[in-house]
Amino acid sequence: MSKKNRHKLKKNGQNKEFNWSNLLMFLSIGGLVLFLVWIVVKPNSANIDTSAWVKGNSDSKIVVAEYSDFQCPACKRYAPIFEQVIDKYQNQVRFEFHHFPLISIHSNAIAGAKAAEAAGKQGKFWQMHDYLYAHQSDWENRGNLDAVFADYAKTLGLDVEKFKTDYKDKNILRKINKQRSKALAMGLRGTPTIRINNKTIKTPTSVAEFSKILDNLLGLDKTASDSAKNLQDK
Repeated sequence: MSKKNRHKLKKNGQNKEFNWSNLLMFLSIGGLVLFLVWIVVKPNSANIDTSAWVKGNSDSKIVVAEYSDFQCPACKRYAPIFEQVIDKYQNQVRFEFHHFPLISIHSNAIAGAKAAEAAGKQGKFWQMHDYLYAHQSDWENRGNLDAVFADYAKTLGLDVEKFKTDYKDKNILRKINKQRSKALAMGLRGTPTIRINNKTIKTPTSVAEFSKILDNLLGLDKTASDSAKNLQDK
């Protein structure tokens, strides 16, 4: 092979290596750009607010958590009992509300939860909470709930345009879904479910029954049962 041909082959080889290098560089840069875009655009689950709504003594070591569904008829019936218990022990106990929409049987449960959360953005979660339960039969099987809940927001004195915007906020939906997923992970299956100090109890059916449990935990009942003692912090 002539010197000229050998030089030509060597040059072609260098060109091929150069082309491969360019391609690899291009792919690397493209991958980095896509990764950076993903970082910016993707929802940061760590920053999503998953906190419960709280009433009562927020610093209390006795925590009563309700897992509820706004479209659940049993939750509606239970709401007045729970509210009376909150009023009675508001200075001694921390009460929490957690979303647990039963989406397989309640098609509007997520929408109700979104309405409550959107009202919460304006400091009126509990007002919307009460209103949704009080008017459950009016919205539970309806369509076009955006308009229905906007009317509720107006009735409660909210900034309706802000409410509409917040109602569509995807972070609100993510919060609700994360609370639901957590409830499922704990093995919860129905609503309302009551947990005291991270232990699920049989849902008390009356204010008196609920009061007995809390009195035991607070040391107000000298005949505290073993089951109540087990709910205390270790």
